[in-house]
Amino acid sequence: MTDPTEAANRIHELFSSALLANDHEPENLSGVHAIFGLTGAGKTTMIGKLATQLVAAARGESLTIISFADHKLGAWNQMQLICSGLGIQCFRCSDRQMLETIVRELPDDECILIDTPGLNLDQTYQDIQAAVPDALMHLLVNAEISRSSCEKLLNSDLDWDSINIAEM
Repeated sequence: MTDPTEAANRIHELFSSALLANDHEPENLSGVHAIFGLTGAGKTTMIGKLATQLVAAARGESLTIISFADHKLGAWNQMQLICSGLGIQCFRCSDRQMLETIVRELPDDECILIDTPGLNLDQTYQDIQAAVPDALMHLLVNAEISRSSCEKLLNSDLDWDSINIAEM
């Protein structure tokens, strides 16, 4: 296909018939949610959009964003800018023990979004699961992901609570 609109419509048709649609509104998020995906998939952008919706629904006071083990240049600065602009708190964790401590100190009604690095997904998944056993693990893939990358992510031993597709 050469027309981007036609391609986007076709992708939507293919996925919508094969996947379960989420009927939950983002404004109703609660608990701990870790967002995984390859570098450049849009994890930080997705967290920023979810945070914006939660703030618009007057839930900013009960929202915390955590940047976990992401040593990519500029990643922490980007997260700080997003949180500062929305007036929400954010933390940077370099390891599992620090994550466990921060989550334990937050109120039970807190909605926590965890931004993860795009590398070492297996280890990051295990660290988060060990620190926060009840965290929901969400995979984010770009609609333009290669077949081999997609198969690698989906054929791993990781158990995803949802798979989200970012726009092209």
